[in-house]
Amino acid sequence: MSADKIDLEKVIIQKKKLIMKPPKTLCIHFNRLTCDMYGNQIIRRNSIKFPEHLDLNIIRDGADHEGKNCCTFDIDLKYKLCSVIEHRGSPVFGHYIAAKRIDDERWLRCNDNIISTINADQVTDVPYMLFYEKDNDARSLNESG
Repeated sequence: MSADKIDLEKVIIQKKKLIMKPPKTLCIHFNRLTCDMYGNQIIRRNSIKFPEHLDLNIIRDGADHEGKNCCTFDIDLKYKLCSVIEHRGSPVFGHYIAAKRIDDERWLRCNDNIISTINADQVTDVPYMLFYEKDNDARSLNESG
């Protein structure tokens, strides 16, 4: 068959993801590994602003291109930051330091066997991972009246 006789048909392909149930703990991982101009792996250490409270209701309320809701639940999607993991070192070796929220102002910094109390403003702004837990104030939309 010659190339000019091939009948190509356009096909619309759609990929859709549904959130069946929101997680109790939401984990966000930042891929900080990249390559420099010579192909060497390096870790990006740029600062990232991240919120203490994360409201994902826009995802629940959003719709796909057909106007259909992309979630199958009506639970409030509000999360509160509970832990931050930082990586120090290189792509080949390194060290992880965790910060865990105690209350609104105080955090625990866990650096191997050295555990210390820090203020909220001392939590790293160069996170490797963020952990958010469902906000205790969040309720089912049916309960919120």
